[in-house]
Amino acid sequence: MNAIRALAYAFVLLVAASPAQAQDNGGPFGARRDSALINMPRQGTGIAQDAPIDPKSYVLGPGDGLVIETLGRAQLTFPSEVDPEGNLWIPDFGSMRVAGLTLDETRTKIKKSFARGLEVSVRLVRMRHIKIYVTGEVNAPGVVETTPATRVSEAIQFAGGLRANASRRNIRVERGNGKSVLADLTRFERTAAYEANPLLIEGDRVVVPPKLLPVSIYAPVPYPGEYEFQKGDRVSSLIAIAGGLLPTAVTDRAMLLRFAGPRTSDSIAVDLSAPPGSAGDLELQEGDRVFVPGVGSYHETERATIVGLVGFPGDYPIREGVDRVSMLIERAGGFMPGAREEEVLLVRRSGTALDRDPEFDRLSRLSRAEMTESEYHTFRGKLASAQNTFLVDLRPDTLRKDSKHDSVAVRDVLLQPGDLVIAERQSYVVRVAGEVLKPGLIEFGPSRRGEDYIALAGGYAERANRGDVRLTRSSTGQTTLLRDIRVIEPGDLIYVPDKKDHDWLATIRDFLTLGIAFATLIVVAKD
Repeated sequence: MNAIRALAYAFVLLVAASPAQAQDNGGPFGARRDSALINMPRQGTGIAQDAPIDPKSYVLGPGDGLVIETLGRAQLTFPSEVDPEGNLWIPDFGSMRVAGLTLDETRTKIKKSFARGLEVSVRLVRMRHIKIYVTGEVNAPGVVETTPATRVSEAIQFAGGLRANASRRNIRVERGNGKSVLADLTRFERTAAYEANPLLIEGDRVVVPPKLLPVSIYAPVPYPGEYEFQKGDRVSSLIAIAGGLLPTAVTDRAMLLRFAGPRTSDSIAVDLSAPPGSAGDLELQEGDRVFVPGVGSYHETERATIVGLVGFPGDYPIREGVDRVSMLIERAGGFMPGAREEEVLLVRRSGTALDRDPEFDRLSRLSRAEMTESEYHTFRGKLASAQNTFLVDLRPDTLRKDSKHDSVAVRDVLLQPGDLVIAERQSYVVRVAGEVLKPGLIEFGPSRRGEDYIALAGGYAERANRGDVRLTRSSTGQTTLLRDIRVIEPGDLIYVPDKKDHDWLATIRDFLTLGIAFATLIVVAKD
C-alpha cells in the first residue's frame, strides 16, 4: 500500500511540473472539468439555505458534487460526484464509499488516501436533490423534490400548506432507519429553535396528523391564548411558546386549572421559579389552563394635553390631585399674546355614563309637556352631570387664595388624566343674529349696550320680537334675556327671535268651541 501511495505522489508531482498543459487539454485534473461540474444544470426545486451547512452533521449521498484539491507545490483539482451506489470516484486513485458519511468524515478518509506531506482540500460545491414524502393533513400530499438544506416547514409548503385542522406541534418525521423525530412548528416560530424544525434527508416521510385538544395560558405574555397540546409539555415550555412572562406578571400567584372529569376541575398552585424540566415544573395534560395575574396600572403615565396660544403645546405628565391648570400652562411656556386668560377651556375626556343610563334614554325621548316636574329635574340633573367642558378664569386678579393653602388658587382646578386644556384666542367682536337687517359680527366696544349692537346690525327687522331678545355668554354658554344683562363681553351672541304667527281661524274656532260648551252647561243647569 505504501508503494502505491509513493507512485501516486510521484505522479502528482510529475503533472504539477506542467500545470498549464494539464489545464489546456481539459484532462482529468483540469479546471474545465471543475467548471463543468459546478455549472451542471439542476433539476427540481431550488432551495435557499438558511445557514451554512455543518460539516459534522451533513451526510453525503448520491448526487452530491465535491471538488478535491491538492495545495502547495502540486496544485491539482479532482472534481467528482457521489454516484448512485454511494461511491466517490477519484481519478487514478479509484472509488471510495462515502454515502452515509458526514462531510467531516469524508474529508478525513480522503486525506488518508493521499501521500503524507501533501495538503488536500475537500469542498462540497453542489448539494444533491432528494425526494421527501409528505402525507396527512396537507393540501397536496405526495412526493416533494428538494435538497438536504430543506426543513420540515418548507416541505409542507411545497405540499400545499397545512389544512385547517392540521397539527402544528405534533408533526412526525419518519426516517428510513425506522427512527422518527418530532417537528413543532409553533415552537420554532416563537423561539427559533432549529431542532423543532429539523432538516430532511432522502426517504423521509413527513406525517401531519390532526391537531390535538389545546392547553391554554392566560397571563401577562405577548401571545396569550390556546396552544395545541404536545406530550411532554410543561408549564415552562408553554410560557416560552407564549413569548415569555412580561414584567407585570405576579409569579407567586400562578395557578393551573386541571379537569378531573367532564365538568369538574382542580386548581393547583404553580411554582414558576422551578428550573425548567424539574419536578416543580409541572407537566401538562390536555385541557390544562395556566393562569398568572398581572400588576395593575404598571408604568402607566398620567398626562394631560394643552393646545392653543401657549409657548409649547403638547402632552405633559401630571400628578393627579397635585397639578392644576395654571401649572400645566406654566410648563407649556405660559400664555402667548392674545390668549383669553379669563376663559381657558378645560375638556374632561374621562367619558360619561349617560350612554348606559336607561332612565336618561327614556326621558330624552319625552317632551317637556310629557314630563312630570320630578322627571324634568331628574333629566336636567343627569344632563348637567354629563357636562365635560368647563371654563377656567386664570386672570391674576380673579384667582382667590385659599386661606389654608396660600399657594393654591380656589378657581385653579386640579387636573385629571386625559384632560385637554385649550388656550383660546381673544375675541374682539360681538355676534348679532336673528331678525335684524344686517346680521353678522360687530366690533366690541366696552361702553356699548345691547341696543347699540342691534342698531349697528341695521336695527330690528319687521318680524323681530323685541321683547324676547336673548344673549348667550361665550364664557359660560348660558342664555338669558338681553334686558337682564348689564355688561356685554367680547364673543357674546345677541339673538333676536321672530314673532310667532297667529292663526286667527284657529282662535275663532277655539272661541266658538268654548262658547258652545258654556251654553251647553247653562242649558243643563236649567234642566
